[in-house]
Amino acid sequence: MLQPKWKRAASLFFAERARSVKGAAPTLADLCFVSGRDPRLWSDENLYAEMIESIVSQLALSPGQKLLEVGCASGFLARGLAPRCDHYAGLDIAAPALSNARRLSLPNAAFHCGDAMRMRFPDNFFCRVLSYDVFTNFPDWSTAEAIIREMWRVASPGGRIMVGSLPDQERLEEASERASALNEELTGRFGEAPLREDDSSRIRRFLRRYVWGTPPEIACYSFSRNRFTDLGYTLGAKVEIFEIHKSNPYYGTRFNAVYSKPQ
Repeated sequence: MLQPKWKRAASLFFAERARSVKGAAPTLADLCFVSGRDPRLWSDENLYAEMIESIVSQLALSPGQKLLEVGCASGFLARGLAPRCDHYAGLDIAAPALSNARRLSLPNAAFHCGDAMRMRFPDNFFCRVLSYDVFTNFPDWSTAEAIIREMWRVASPGGRIMVGSLPDQERLEEASERASALNEELTGRFGEAPLREDDSSRIRRFLRRYVWGTPPEIACYSFSRNRFTDLGYTLGAKVEIFEIHKSNPYYGTRFNAVYSKPQ
């Protein structure tokens, strides 16, 4: 089946960045870069730890549970979440990114290449299911809903599902202003964001953009909170809307939606 252009572009984006990571285990800065986060900000271990703690708390993640992350890239979140559960599974469409994730050598983690709209996991299999900073890539609500329904399918009775770090449609202007101010601050402190491009990657980027017509890129789509609460009621779920962690520069402009599946 032919992938939509946005999905091909996103897959190429993460694969291209993953190929730039050399050596043994990827560093936190490497994982930031592959996942599309700014390493100048997110390689701060304190900020990273606060994000992990907020996810653990809102998802009610605990030892002994099986966790699935949808859209894991090279393991940016797996690095912090796998030690907090019994078994971690990561799913992503970009195989080169998963190669990096496996080099993290997390003893209780397995990484799978696949499509989130047709996951090859049985029903009711995972205690917790997470997708964080991923739905920003989806250009329409139908895609988002289909993936949430798949996450719901593989979650066990009594399980919890988090769709996280969602840009709020009501706060787009504020978020844009914060992004500009943040980039200015980070550039002043650390210089321009690293590109990590060599000659071969520049050639591939040129071919994909101008010859094959699919440049490696991601977008940042926004959502209404009501979409997530309304879907939760349709699924028969308890729905909770949380703010992202307070130390995040976009606090107040992004939110997390958490669904609880009945026993």
